[in-house]
Amino acid sequence: MAKRMGNEELQRIKLPYDTFMLALELLLKHPRKKNYRADRTAVFSLSLKDSQLLSNLSNANAQYNTKETRFCKRLAYFALRHLRDLFAEDSWTEEAYAAFGQMCSLLEQHLLHPVLRACSEAQEETMGLALLNEEERNFFLSYENLKYALCELEAEREIGLSEVDWDVRDVLVGSFGSEKQWKHNLAKKYYYAPEQRFDPTCFPIRYVALYQSSHFSEPGIYYYGVVTNVRRKQRKKIWFPTQRKNGEEWYLVFRVKRWQRLSKPIAIQDEGVFAPKFTNLFLLGHAEKSYELFRIRSAKEYRILRQIQRSLANHSHPSDWKVQYPIEGGKSILVHDGLLELLDERGVSMRTCLVSDFSQHPTCYLDDFFECIAREPEEHEAPRWLKQENEAYMERYGTPYSDD
Repeated sequence: MAKRMGNEELQRIKLPYDTFMLALELLLKHPRKKNYRADRTAVFSLSLKDSQLLSNLSNANAQYNTKETRFCKRLAYFALRHLRDLFAEDSWTEEAYAAFGQMCSLLEQHLLHPVLRACSEAQEETMGLALLNEEERNFFLSYENLKYALCELEAEREIGLSEVDWDVRDVLVGSFGSEKQWKHNLAKKYYYAPEQRFDPTCFPIRYVALYQSSHFSEPGIYYYGVVTNVRRKQRKKIWFPTQRKNGEEWYLVFRVKRWQRLSKPIAIQDEGVFAPKFTNLFLLGHAEKSYELFRIRSAKEYRILRQIQRSLANHSHPSDWKVQYPIEGGKSILVHDGLLELLDERGVSMRTCLVSDFSQHPTCYLDDFFECIAREPEEHEAPRWLKQENEAYMERYGTPYSDD
């Protein structure tokens, strides 16, 4: 039975949700059409009992039924639909379920605002993103981030990310001296490697994946198999011939039930396999590049890398947009002017690198990024004027100032 989602999962969507709601409220407070008097009296939490206010707005509804406001209403409507789809799942703890319900209710109330009520029904229509003003851009980007967070949460539940034991690395990724050796091992359903390359912490080994180097006609990782038994043999007793004079050397021979082809082959990038390396079955089934198999050590790092890859792959926005992608711990990724920047909770840059450099050699930066993101927020140093006031208060009253 799948683990029920709770406060930890709820907190992951809370920040993008709050950002989205703030952007929506700013749009409702400052609509494009500001020339009618009821604007000053509009409130966010409009209830069905506010008949007098609705009456005052009835003559001005057409002022708000613009292409831009219809576009915003459509995004707000879709956000509510995404929330409800996830909320409908009987998979939350009782406490998280109640909090999630409040989030849906609050967005429903915002959809009753006069500006959105005046719009036509949410519908599909072409909208040039470059024509949006700054507030509408922020709203659109906040919607994208909220949608991504909700979709990721649902996808992670489907693939069982929360069930992965990251301490278990029971998949051996093995390389070959030649393509001929690979074909032989593939046909005979076994793999072998020198015993000296293993230590007791490597076991148990339940799966073997076959690494085809860049010298192969098809480089990458295409096949894996379930290990049925492991035998210790001298090299001279292994059927495939060798040119080295190591017949007395001890090897481990892994028999597999059958080789299975991965649904999506893993491409080679930035980290190859020469000696045996280890990963887990989840990464073998979901990694796109070889370095991901060995660099990712937790669900948090998996999510962070997914968000970084998303930020690098998203080129649909105009070049003057500085798009921020939130990640865990209140930090975020900013992509602009060919740079990839890691920002802390205050929006201060922690690390910066060229997008092209990261795309070509991600392993040069990943460990440093993971370490920075894992850091606890630094305490903000009080400004000098505040320190002087506190010192004066202490001198006068003999006790530190407190808000309590």
